[in-house]
Amino acid sequence: MTITYKPTSEDPPLGIPWADNTGECIDFSGHTFTLLLINQRTRATALNKTDGITGYDAWQPDDTTTWSAGSYNILAIWEEGELADLADGLYEVDLVAVDGAGRERPYEGPRILIRIKT
Repeated sequence: MTITYKPTSEDPPLGIPWADNTGECIDFSGHTFTLLLINQRTRATALNKTDGITGYDAWQPDDTTTWSAGSYNILAIWEEGELADLADGLYEVDLVAVDGAGRERPYEGPRILIRIKT
C-alpha cells in the first residue's frame, strides 16, 4: 500500500490494519507504539514517532478523514506540520507495538509506503 501526502499543517491520520495470520483483528488496546519513516533512497530514519498513535481492540471503519486501505486497528495522528520537513520521496513505515509487559511486536502486515510530494 502506498499513500501520498502533500504535507500541510493538518495532514490526515494514517489508519493501519494489522491482523493475525488468520486475518482476525489483533487487540492493540493498551499498547504503545513506535513508528519510523525510513527514507527508501538513503535508508536513514527520517521520522521517529511515539506520540499520537492509538491501538484498538476491533476494526475501525475507514472514513474520508483517514488514509487507509479499509478498516484499521491502529491510528497514527500526525502533529501539526510533523511531515512538513520531510523531503520529497518514498518512505517505508516501520511499526513496533509494545504491550503492557514490555514485549515488542514488529509489524508483519503488507508493506506500507508513504510518498511525500510537495
